[in-house]
Amino acid sequence: MGSHSSVRLRLRVLSKDEAECVLDADETLEAMVRLEIRDALTVRRLVGDEGLELVDVTTHPPKRLTAWGSTLQSCGLWPSARLVVRPLKMEVVVRTVASDEARVRLRPDETVAELGRRGFLALPAAALPGVDAAAPMRVVFNGRQLDPAELCGAVLPKEGAVVFLAPPPPPPPPGISAPQSSSSAPAPRWERRACRICMEEELVDITAPTTTTTTTISSEEEEEPTTRRLKVGATLGTVRHMFQTAEVQDDDDDDDQGEAARLTAED
Repeated sequence: MGSHSSVRLRLRVLSKDEAECVLDADETLEAMVRLEIRDALTVRRLVGDEGLELVDVTTHPPKRLTAWGSTLQSCGLWPSARLVVRPLKMEVVVRTVASDEARVRLRPDETVAELGRRGFLALPAAALPGVDAAAPMRVVFNGRQLDPAELCGAVLPKEGAVVFLAPPPPPPPPGISAPQSSSSAPAPRWERRACRICMEEELVDITAPTTTTTTTISSEEEEEPTTRRLKVGATLGTVRHMFQTAEVQDDDDDDDQGEAARLTAED
């Protein structure tokens, strides 16, 4: 490239606005930092690996830059790049639909799956009863379930992120065979359908009668009982989660909590 080649950089330092600069491609990474940041404390923390990191966010996944003596060109920043100075560790608030809460500190290059695992371990033991610690937790942010393979630094803000945890989806039903009977009743026909409660697929016997019954449930906290219509033969878990889902839907002020509740529901 030669000494006259230049690199155009867009640099954002912590919460400050993004700034643009043009430097010689042969300039070192450390010289660029000292020239453009102009804050001795920030530079010392960044270069000394004391709570800050410099990240190339031009492509995905982001790449952390630590070769301070290397040129901008050798760092792969030519002809242009976007750089971010951010905290080396980010703090994320983890919640459940029951309002249990914990704080997790992790690196931006850790995956969403790791956040789910550490968040589950940080929560009180009774927050998600019956869930195995090794189970892959589902993480909801801004009403969207995050891909477990995504990097936290790429999908979450560096400060003030609040996510909701939901347990993994229920396991697939075991193999079902037609019952051995001498009666003339038709054999069941199984079809995959999405559960209206948790949106997970389940096997449904489409030959079963669809007779419904009315169920009324009340609690000490409620002045008026709640009534729902259910299929005859509905399980206790279905009844419980239908009423839980109805309660969550009444809370229009928290979309994330509603999404996590639907994921938490078991068929």
